Amino acid sequence: MSSSLFLLLPLALGLAAVQAAWIGRISLWGGRADLVLVGLLLLATQTGRARASLLALIVAPFADSAAGLPLGASILPLLAAIYLTGLGERVLFGFRLGWPILVTLIATLLAGTITLAQLQLLGWPVAWGDRLLHNLLPSALLNGMLMLALFLLLNLLGRRRLRDFTT
Repeated sequence: MSSSLFLLLPLALGLAAVQAAWIGRISLWGGRADLVLVGLLLLATQTGRARASLLALIVAPFADSAAGLPLGASILPLLAAIYLTGLGERVLFGFRLGWPILVTLIATLLAGTITLAQLQLLGWPVAWGDRLLHNLLPSALLNGMLMLALFLLLNLLGRRRLRDFTT
């Protein structure tokens, strides 16, 4: 696991940098995509929750500083979202694409709700109805579309790599 962690760590930090520089500026109906969350969810669905959880603990402070959140605010939402990836996959879905998209939609709503609750506990004013309707739901849709694109891209690259390896 340590050798693959050294390969995944720069990728995860790169996701946080891309999120801060470009992806955070893309908005749809008030919601914004979260590349770090989607990348960690994709990693968790493909390789398991342990590796994604470790990377979440490492990348969360960088994501917090880029988003302007209090340090440590995104650790709990990311870990809760990653935990969802292992629930019900084999029971609910036989098709590989359905589960990552559904878990991304649910995990985005869960992570956003946890973040809002944390901010309210810290004394920040939170308009729950407005934030849920105008930020979290559009963000969940954007993250679902981002998961679809990344999932299809990784499958395409995996097939191409397998084809190159066998020929």
